[in-house]
Amino acid sequence: MSEEIRVLVKRVGDEPKIETIAPGLHPMQEIVGGNIERIIVEACPEREISLWFNEEGRMFELPTQTVKLLEPWNKMEVFGNCFLEANEFGESVDLTPEEISRWMNLWSNSSSSRESGSQAN
Repeated sequence: MSEEIRVLVKRVGDEPKIETIAPGLHPMQEIVGGNIERIIVEACPEREISLWFNEEGRMFELPTQTVKLLEPWNKMEVFGNCFLEANEFGESVDLTPEEISRWMNLWSNSSSSRESGSQAN
């Protein structure tokens, strides 16, 4: 396992940013501010890219943001901060420059945020 990995972080209200974190549960939880949940947003046999977010964000009424995804999903509402991480054979690895560029272009100036308290339940 590498000592640090590059991830793409999208904090509520901010543009996406490349950050370097230690692999593992605690650094991931620090980004999202709590327990983590993921969905796989890109996959091939040896590599996947996951979107990680706070699994209790709705319960804690974290601010929401809509992040664009690749087809077939197109977009997803996330409560709180989120980030993308690459994984090869069960090990966290750097996002490649091509992956960073693709997702940075998709996320830049494309997500909206709002306070969850202002939305209808």
